[in-house]
Amino acid sequence: MKRIIAVLLSAVMLVLPFAFIVQADSSAPSRTINLVYDDSGSMIEDDNGTYVDRWCQAKYAMEVFAAMLGEKDTLNIFFMSDYGVGTSGASKAPGLTLQGSKDAAVAESNVKKVHDVLTAPSGTPYAAVTDAYRQLGDAATDEKWLVVLTDGEFGDRPIAQVGEDFKDYVADGTVKVMMLAMGNVSVQALGVNGVEGVYAESAGSGNEILGKLTGICNQIFQNNELKLTDFSANVGIPMNQIIVFAQGKDAAIESITDGQGNTYKPTSNVNVMYNPQPSAPGAVYSDDPKVVVADDLMGYVATFDTYLAPGTYTFNVTGADSVNVYYKPHVTIAAYLYNDEGEDITAEEHLVAGTYTVQYGFLDASTGEKVEDTSLLGNIEYSSVIKNIDPFYFGEDVAHVFDFIANIF
Repeated sequence: MKRIIAVLLSAVMLVLPFAFIVQADSSAPSRTINLVYDDSGSMIEDDNGTYVDRWCQAKYAMEVFAAMLGEKDTLNIFFMSDYGVGTSGASKAPGLTLQGSKDAAVAESNVKKVHDVLTAPSGTPYAAVTDAYRQLGDAATDEKWLVVLTDGEFGDRPIAQVGEDFKDYVADGTVKVMMLAMGNVSVQALGVNGVEGVYAESAGSGNEILGKLTGICNQIFQNNELKLTDFSANVGIPMNQIIVFAQGKDAAIESITDGQGNTYKPTSNVNVMYNPQPSAPGAVYSDDPKVVVADDLMGYVATFDTYLAPGTYTFNVTGADSVNVYYKPHVTIAAYLYNDEGEDITAEEHLVAGTYTVQYGFLDASTGEKVEDTSLLGNIEYSSVIKNIDPFYFGEDVAHVFDFIANIF
C-alpha cells in the first residue's frame, strides 16, 4: 500500500537573510487504537445454520495486528459479549489492553494475550462501539482510531444511523474510524463513502478477513508494502523499520542481507497461530464438533528496527507459503531557494529584489543526503504560500523563513 503524502509548506519570509533548508519532524506519532470485536455466535455459525471460520480468521488477524504494534501504540480491545442486556449506557474497561514496544518479549506477550483470550459468544450490541469511542476522548495521543470488526448489523442500531454516528465521530478531526464488515453486512448502507476520516471495508468470505485487516494495520501504522522478486528487492530510499510477515506451517524468518553481505537479525520474531477453541469453556460452541477451524493459519511476524540505506536486500525466509514485507521510510523534507540564475541561496546570503524558485525534496534523515528515487514514497504533493514579503526591508536576523506544516511518517 502506497500512501499519498500531502505536504503543506508555508513560506513566511519576514526578515533576512534566508535560511535555505528546513526539515520536518519525521518521528512516529503516538496512537490509541480502540478495537471493537464482534464475538457473537454468528461469527461461528451464520444465520442459515452454516458453520463458518470467520471467528478463527479474525482472531488470527488480531494476533498479527498485535505483533505490528509500535512502541508508541496502545491497543484496547472491546468485546461485544461484555455489553449485554442492561449495559447500554455502561462504560466498561477494555477486555484487553496491549502496549507496543521494541522489546521482543513484550511483542510475544501481546500476541499470546490475544491468542489465549476466550469469551462467551453473545449478540451484537452497539453499546460496545459507543463506549470505545467515548473512551478515546481520554487518550492523550497524537492519533486516535476506532476500529470496528463485525459480521452483522447491530441489534439495537440501524446501519444507516451507524454511518451518521461515524460522521459525528470524525467531525472535529481528532478521531478516525475504520470498520471491517464481514459476511453479508453492506458497507454501502453506512453512507460514508467519501467522508474524510471514515474507512469502511468488506470481507465477503472468511479467507478475505486476514488481508483486509492487515491492510487496516498498514494504514493505521503507516506501513508501505515492498514487492519482492525471488525474496529480494532493490530499495531506492532509506528505511528505519522492516516488518516481514511469513505464513506457512514451516515458515521461518532468519535475517536480511544487504548487497555487501551484511546481515541484520530481527528485533523481534513472533509466532502467530490459529486458536482451535472458539469460546470460553462451558460457553456455547465450546465443545461443538461442527465448529470450523482455519488450521492453516500460522506463521511469523518479524520486525527489524534498524537503519537500512538504499540498496539491494535479500530476505532470508524459508518454508513459507506467502511472504509480505512492509517498510517505514527514514526520510525528512527539505526546501531549497534558487535565484533567477539557478544559484542555490544559502543561509549566509542576503536576498535582493528579483525572482526566486522554491524547490522541495527528501533527505536521508540520518545522513542528510538527497533521496533521488521517491517511487517508494507514493504520490507526493507539495504546495507553498509566500506571505509578507517586503523587498525594501533588509534586517539582520531571521524570525521565521519557512514554517513547515507537515505530518509525514
